[in-house]
Amino acid sequence: MRIPAPPDPVLGRRARTLLDGDAVAALLDPQLGDRVLCVRPRYARYKAGTSLLVQYELALAEAGWVLGHAWLYADERARSTWTSRPFARLHVRARRRHPGPPSVRAAYLEPLEALVELAPLDSRLPALVRAASARKFARLLGERQLRHARPELVRHKPGRKALLRFAADGAAAYAKLYADGLAGRRLELGRRAVAAGVPTPRPLAHLAELDAAVYAEAAGIRLADLRGDPGYGDRLPAVADALVRFQRLPPASSGRPGEAPRALAAAEAVGHLLPELRAAARTLADRVVERLGDVHARLVLVHGDFYDDQLLMNRWGAT
Repeated sequence: MRIPAPPDPVLGRRARTLLDGDAVAALLDPQLGDRVLCVRPRYARYKAGTSLLVQYELALAEAGWVLGHAWLYADERARSTWTSRPFARLHVRARRRHPGPPSVRAAYLEPLEALVELAPLDSRLPALVRAASARKFARLLGERQLRHARPELVRHKPGRKALLRFAADGAAAYAKLYADGLAGRRLELGRRAVAAGVPTPRPLAHLAELDAAVYAEAAGIRLADLRGDPGYGDRLPAVADALVRFQRLPPASSGRPGEAPRALAAAEAVGHLLPELRAAARTLADRVVERLGDVHARLVLVHGDFYDDQLLMNRWGAT
């Protein structure tokens, strides 16, 4: 997978290098204490003139495939994080709870002024280090049989959220970590959805110390895995029924979301990426903001990033 470098006059060459897996591998190899065989960029988050986050799949000689990510900023944030005492303590904790390989889980790439972290180390989501420890997770949850589980990092958006799976002795649970402090509200929404008859994994607990929401594993096969199956379309009515029930639920908060700032921010982003459309984007955003004042519709829930990878189907075709 090749991720093209943005034409950024501030981040410039450093951004191009960070998106080049071979170049990153060459810079990391002397620092990790485990030979770097391959680096594959898989995800990037970019703010024009401000920052670039790149997530990688890394093949290491001893550790095998691991997830890692690099933070690049226009200012000194990467260096200040690397030299800070809280980060040093977090790195020590990561090495103690996850002794490796690899034995080193962070590096500072001086030529790029970029900070690289290997999961579960995440300076912007520090609870992931503790959550990825089966002993810590089992103790907080009160499920002794999970003490010997092998945690699986299913998904990780560095600095924002992570999804972990724990399975042992026939028991399995998922932990969703968030950096925004809203895990408890999300868990409560899950409980309300279950009470309303929406087929969804059963919420188990909110681990406040980690800001993690814990859910029981649900049986089924992902709808995405059935793409190409002749009966794929026949399953969609059950999907629609589940969505209807979910979207009839009122939101947890009665406050109206701040859509106006989002529209203006989107216009600003378009202006950075496509300067020739800056004026048109701002005009459109102003019209959107003006029309938002006339909207008096009832607030309902919407699944913001809905797609078939997020649906489980049982053998009868229901969600």
